[in-house]
Amino acid sequence: MKKFILFLSVFLLLPVLVSAAAMTPELIRVRNYAGPIAVTFGASGGDVGDQPSQFVIYLATYTIPGVKATADADTGIIKINVFDVNNSTYIYTKAEDKTVYFVRVAVLDDDNEWSGMSAESVDTSLFNKLRAAVMPSLYTIDYDSQTAVIRFFIQDINGGPAYPQDLVVDIQKSDGSSILKETLKYENFTIYPTSASCVLSWDGGWTAHGCGSVVSLFDITGGLLGYSVGGGHKHSGTYSIKATPTGFDGVAGQIGVNSVGVDVIRVNTGKGLIYTTGGTNMTFYGPPFTIDYYLSKGGYVTWRIFDKNQTETITDDTLVRTVVSSAPRVCGDSNSPSAIDDMGNQEIWDGRDNAGAIVPNGIYRYEFQAFEMWDESGSGYVDATTDRSQIVSGNIVYDTLRITDLQTSGITSTKGTASISYTLGGANQVQGGANVKIIICKPNTRFSMAFTTGTLNYLNEHSYNYVPGDLLPYTTYNLLTPATAQIVKTFLFARQAGTQSETWDGKDEDGATLANDLYVYGLSATDDSGNHAIDNSGNDQPIWGNITIDRTAAQAAGDTVAPSVASLTPAAGAVLSAGIYKISCVVTDTAQSGVSASGFSMAASTIIITGPDGNITGTKNYASSTGEFSLLFASTVTTNGVYTARVTPADNAGNSASETTWTFTISISSGASVSGDSLAPSIASLTPAGSLILTTAVSSVSCVITDLAQSGVAVSGVDSTNTSITVTGPNGVVTGAKTFDAVTGTLLLSFTQPLSTNGTYTVKVTPKDLAGNAASETSWSFTLNIPVFKDSVKAYPNPAKNTPITFAYNVASASAKITLEVYNILGELIYKQEWTRSAGSYTDQWALINEANTKVASGIYVYKLKSNDGISAYEVAKKVVVIQ
Repeated sequence: MKKFILFLSVFLLLPVLVSAAAMTPELIRVRNYAGPIAVTFGASGGDVGDQPSQFVIYLATYTIPGVKATADADTGIIKINVFDVNNSTYIYTKAEDKTVYFVRVAVLDDDNEWSGMSAESVDTSLFNKLRAAVMPSLYTIDYDSQTAVIRFFIQDINGGPAYPQDLVVDIQKSDGSSILKETLKYENFTIYPTSASCVLSWDGGWTAHGCGSVVSLFDITGGLLGYSVGGGHKHSGTYSIKATPTGFDGVAGQIGVNSVGVDVIRVNTGKGLIYTTGGTNMTFYGPPFTIDYYLSKGGYVTWRIFDKNQTETITDDTLVRTVVSSAPRVCGDSNSPSAIDDMGNQEIWDGRDNAGAIVPNGIYRYEFQAFEMWDESGSGYVDATTDRSQIVSGNIVYDTLRITDLQTSGITSTKGTASISYTLGGANQVQGGANVKIIICKPNTRFSMAFTTGTLNYLNEHSYNYVPGDLLPYTTYNLLTPATAQIVKTFLFARQAGTQSETWDGKDEDGATLANDLYVYGLSATDDSGNHAIDNSGNDQPIWGNITIDRTAAQAAGDTVAPSVASLTPAAGAVLSAGIYKISCVVTDTAQSGVSASGFSMAASTIIITGPDGNITGTKNYASSTGEFSLLFASTVTTNGVYTARVTPADNAGNSASETTWTFTISISSGASVSGDSLAPSIASLTPAGSLILTTAVSSVSCVITDLAQSGVAVSGVDSTNTSITVTGPNGVVTGAKTFDAVTGTLLLSFTQPLSTNGTYTVKVTPKDLAGNAASETSWSFTLNIPVFKDSVKAYPNPAKNTPITFAYNVASASAKITLEVYNILGELIYKQEWTRSAGSYTDQWALINEANTKVASGIYVYKLKSNDGISAYEVAKKVVVIQ
């Protein structure tokens, strides 16, 4: 660099004049970017408040001499007046490449005082290295009215200003071929201190079709805003936008790359797949399945349904139904429909395959796509003949044949037929529906679901033909063999979806009128694909209820007759030579003719006794089977003297009889005592009853012991300490705690753990009294037939719509670890919970959350419920559907 000479001859370079208070010019930076020279300048000093009003920049190809009066081309000096004082950088674009220029600057302040010249600076001839960045405003052009505004930024890798000679913009298909290519020149850029930028607006059209154009965009003052390109036909796809900057040295910089997608036709499905809902008390979700959608322009749509075949591999799917194929449809009402009414189009799948049959229960996948037809056979762009939208896909859970809203109305004296109403959901309304079967049975009937086909013959040559999913009758005492003797009537109906009502006249299959009683009915349904109906909880379990026949005449008026008292014990006027443990009478409630009696009310009735020692306390008891109303004493009464008993009976209608009073005497001679008791106690009221088959755990067994004595001898009382009670089951003797209630005579054995192991249990009781009398051993047996863990697991509701799923199950072991695991459709574990349970029945819930305690999305999930007691391990895996 040449050394600068201090310039003193101010009169030789006009108008550079120096005032004592003039500002001082500053050359901050000078750079030559392979052609354009960037001069960054400023000023300081001067009088207080001085501001620059004009700068003069001098450039020369040699050191600026102090003898020149003017700057002109002949002397090699260029004078440049800079009037825009708001800019701190001036670019001289006519400089020659790789030429060294010398620079000085002078400043005129707002007091019209000129400074001297700055120190001389020499350019170092640096070359800039450019890089481009591409920033689109849209990443997908969805509609014909949309354009992507693409802004290009050019920067110098060295951190200085960027001055591109040009920028080549190339929009390419995925195979690298160009569909639009334009070159933007330096004068088209906006130059900033550290960057340069230009804007291009693209509508997605292919100018390579020969029909595109480039249009300059100007603001209202005439300033260039950018360029609009396109105008050719659009084609769906993702396009790369490559921008290559070139400096004034002819060297290409780093390429900037970004992408913009183009949807020639766009599908907006709004809420997605819609399940038909129905039912009153509990809704169900089923066919027909609908898609309401909006198209960004008129086009053609195809909707196909695939069977997933219980795999997650799409290649395993098989096509079961093409709902619509290349069907013409109109565009929607708005670019962003907010309501289902804006969608404009709707397609419906009725749940049937291409052959017209209802599909089996399972999980199905659907694909929905729209496309635009455009004849371009002459353009050479064969790959763009059909432009398709993105595929909208999802899953459909077809497990929808359901029976809900079950209600019954029985037979009365004024209503000769019974009715069973229900809502059938999921049965196809286009072709056929479902076969509905109703089986009516005698009281104490239980139902189980059939797993095979078969026939039950009942009454006189009548047949009940069943298929998997239909109900089979059993008695509470035998859950192993179908009880054909319980069947009184069966019905078969062909029904479609919706609310149905069936009637029954109260007669059996032979036409005989049935007696008043509480009958049991079961309901099942099967469609033409073999799917059987389930209830709204989504579980395969019997659907049943009770139906009443009660032809008793209605009461004409209320019960106004009070109960009556008879059979006093001890009898009135009796003289007893032994003690007593209770007093009693028989109460009979009646009503006037044509009116039903309201029934005895023990709570409203009184029974008291007074003796030589005053009132004797006891416990009231009423046996509805015999009408006995009694007062049971805590211990045997043996004090000699006269006793007065008083009874005031009342009924449930509020009628109360007059008090009945009687007396008797206890006169036990000195020789009579309990030691004369030679009769052993008796046993009754065995619980559980003998030969009973139970399906739930049992926590205790009991019986009622009554102590006896011969005439004239006081009873000694039950010796509960020496009375034995034992239980033996499949695993041997069962331990428990023995208690005895002296008032009721109940002997109870409560188990440490409820009995839950299936098998036969034998109870043995040997009662003794305080006189040492022992009765013969009484024994009876009952059977446990509790569904094992795997058979007991149920999950409901299913589908679950914004509500937790409840898991019900039985535990047969004394202690077992229960584990709940929930997996998404990809097989990923999203939730896990563990509990320790003893024998019994339980329910636990999943709140539709994941391990992060956030709500899971709508979809299909698989739960695994496991039980492990250290000896045996069980696992149940089933699907559930979540609708959020």
